[in-house]
Amino acid sequence: MDHDYALRNEKPATLTDESTDDEVTLHNWWERSNRLCLLYIKKTISKTIKSSIPTFENVKEYLINVENRFATADKSLAETLMTKLVTMKYTCTNEIGDYISEMTSICAQLKPLELIMNEGCLVQIIMTSLPPRFGVFKIHYNTNKDKWTLNELKIENKLDKNIKTVRSDRGGEYYGRHTDVGQSEGPFAQFLKLKGITPKSTTPGTPEQNGVAERRNRTITDMVRSMMSNSSLPEFLWSKVLKIVVYILNRVPSKSVPTTPYELWNGRKPSLAV
Repeated sequence: MDHDYALRNEKPATLTDESTDDEVTLHNWWERSNRLCLLYIKKTISKTIKSSIPTFENVKEYLINVENRFATADKSLAETLMTKLVTMKYTCTNEIGDYISEMTSICAQLKPLELIMNEGCLVQIIMTSLPPRFGVFKIHYNTNKDKWTLNELKIENKLDKNIKTVRSDRGGEYYGRHTDVGQSEGPFAQFLKLKGITPKSTTPGTPEQNGVAERRNRTITDMVRSMMSNSSLPEFLWSKVLKIVVYILNRVPSKSVPTTPYELWNGRKPSLAV
């Protein structure tokens, strides 16, 4: 007998003196399956929820009642999350990036409840929740004709600066491939133009003009190779090792800059606790 027989089939007719052996057997199968299903379901439900659900002898009726109870709970949860989202205020006690991530997480919790909020609406709610000390920043946002994404909002808020220039070697992977009529603009180049960011490039074939980035790339690759060669890690984990290397370099000072990149970006010293 299938344990879920009572869930897949309606309850058989009540037995009478005229019932056949097959009908009696089918009825007994259904009754046994019904008892087992009720037992399994009730064992998986928490006691606090189980005590609020009326007792039913039919497993299907029991599940319908549970569903109705949780439909009410979903409405209450949606109301709680929406209230929290629209009443949150940034108190400057934590990083603005963490605050934006917390509000993004609330929106993600609303999505399964069929309350989908687009990014533009969330950005507007975040701007409204900022304290008066962000007044100049709000004016800059309101007078900007372009809409901001959440990532842009984090950068603009965190550093209180605009991204004005991007310097590179005009590589095809960023700005588009070279053709007979010149270099075609790739998605990244079009994005820079859309945001009013000036692209600056070095002379073709002169990597020495981009020495800082070239030396940093060499340092990263050397560290990755060293860590991989001194361990038994498989080669497919090289990308994970690369992330570890960058994590370390962001938390150590250099000869040219006495502080760490992490401190320059976040405005506080990194925690070295293990």
